[in-house]
Amino acid sequence: MQSKANTKKTILGGGIVLCLVLGIVFVGYKQASSPLPASSILEPLPEPEVPVVIPKKEIFYHSITLTSTKPGAELVAAVGEANLSAVLSLNRVDIRHLQKDHVISIPDSFEDMWALSSFPKVIPELASVPKMMFIAQGVQEFGAYEYGVLVRFGGISTGKKVTPTTSKLFYANWKGKEVISTANDEWILKWNVNVDNLNGIGIHEYELPGYPASHSCIRFSASDAEWFYSWVENWVLSPEEQLLAQGTPVLVFGEYGFGQTAPWKKLVEDPKATTITLESLQEKITPLLQDINEKQEQRDNVIADSEGTP
Repeated sequence: MQSKANTKKTILGGGIVLCLVLGIVFVGYKQASSPLPASSILEPLPEPEVPVVIPKKEIFYHSITLTSTKPGAELVAAVGEANLSAVLSLNRVDIRHLQKDHVISIPDSFEDMWALSSFPKVIPELASVPKMMFIAQGVQEFGAYEYGVLVRFGGISTGKKVTPTTSKLFYANWKGKEVISTANDEWILKWNVNVDNLNGIGIHEYELPGYPASHSCIRFSASDAEWFYSWVENWVLSPEEQLLAQGTPVLVFGEYGFGQTAPWKKLVEDPKATTITLESLQEKITPLLQDINEKQEQRDNVIADSEGTP
């Protein structure tokens, strides 16, 4: 399934495969793009400030079973309008997919929303990386970091079993507020951020049914998709549409346990059922850091040159 939009931004000529789907900021520095004269006195550049690891607050859960023919209204009555989006995200579902007999996991407290995230609040290894997105397929959640600090997280829906989402390091390229499929004009992807231009894998708004259901893309809720669209950095192209610099790194990792109980449905018995440990992320990030940092430096230099920065 392919898209009509953004064809002028395509370098590799591949169509877009439709996926029927879905702060704390530490200041880094930019290295000068040209060397200083030999006679200059060079002062050492400051090292990026490493964020302090913050232990997550322990939180417990209970569950309710929706029993009415108006499950959305029933859930609002149970958790309150202010907490509705957090509960839906925790259960990887949108309000349209709630139904009678749906078992919903609910935190005992909403005092610390960050405690609901599967991701660690801080990843020190990313102290020099301005932005990075993680897609955890095993627990169906994204985590967005700025200079190693988690700034947003939420439930997602990745590829179903027969059309899985590839686990690898991507870099964001082009984006479009509304992308229409060439395979079916009724398939509309809002707030689409493409991460694989050849195979058409994107991150965008679409239905969240409470399990992986896409055609290999990554579905976000409407609010998360719009936020990501504004937050992410695109690739940089030359006037001849040659790639000059990559966009925001996006690491997709893990596998979903098809045929098994979803991790978020185990939270009552095991409050850490969805937890992604810092150590496990460090193992994944370390081999990729050189590539991420090199591409970030290249991007910084390209942007500095375009702005005429010395």
